[in-house]
Amino acid sequence: MFPASGDTHCAALRWQTLGDGIVDAGGDALREERRVEHERSPRWIVRQMGTVDRCLDALELEASTFDGMNIGLIAICSGLGFLEFRHPDHTWRATRPNLTAWCSQTSRRSSFKNTEPWEWIPEDGGRMNTWTGWPREAAS
Repeated sequence: MFPASGDTHCAALRWQTLGDGIVDAGGDALREERRVEHERSPRWIVRQMGTVDRCLDALELEASTFDGMNIGLIAICSGLGFLEFRHPDHTWRATRPNLTAWCSQTSRRSSFKNTEPWEWIPEDGGRMNTWTGWPREAAS
């Protein structure tokens, strides 16, 4: 999972940081959105989602170089899954074709499919912990 050394090692750690950044900043924005309205800071939400977008933009530039699987690519795919689940209105796929293609292919791997929430209650738009089974094997 961690390339031994050199450029591939540095790339994997950089990608891990960007994937983690999507979750960290997206999570901060989500928590702020859940605050009561009079305590909520729209500027903080915009700032955090701007961080998410900068991570996505950086990944779009490198997506064509993604190969195999390492800790960085796991973090990226997990971060993108988080973004789609917790921020379903975010349209990151519309302007990032390379990252979209890579994510679509990678998220079909059994290691990702078997750990995604398989049923959730959509009335909250995916913003709460409302899935009814996880991981998939546990529900069988």
